[in-house]
Amino acid sequence: DPLFRSQRGTRLSYHALRHQWVRLCDAAGLMDEVEGKPQPRYTLHQLRHTLGTALIANHPEHLVGRILGHRDPRSTRRYAEVSEAQVRAALSGRRRG
Repeated sequence: DPLFRSQRGTRLSYHALRHQWVRLCDAAGLMDEVEGKPQPRYTLHQLRHTLGTALIANHPEHLVGRILGHRDPRSTRRYAEVSEAQVRAALSGRRRG
């Protein structure tokens, strides 16, 4: 199901989605001045990337790719960012094992 819907319950166009996103960010106080214009502090792409990164940490790549609508697995792999904490945890576990 889409996160944002029109008043009729249908999917929103990107333009309509961005408009709603700007309104939500404004209401939440998450706007910054960029070149003299108010802009959301976070973009829709950042929101999508955050979801993809969180999903790939706990779910199979093919499932995450399907959720994100990727046709090419290489697109999904870009979300598999490894944090410093994850590297340290993996190395710590390896030394113990």
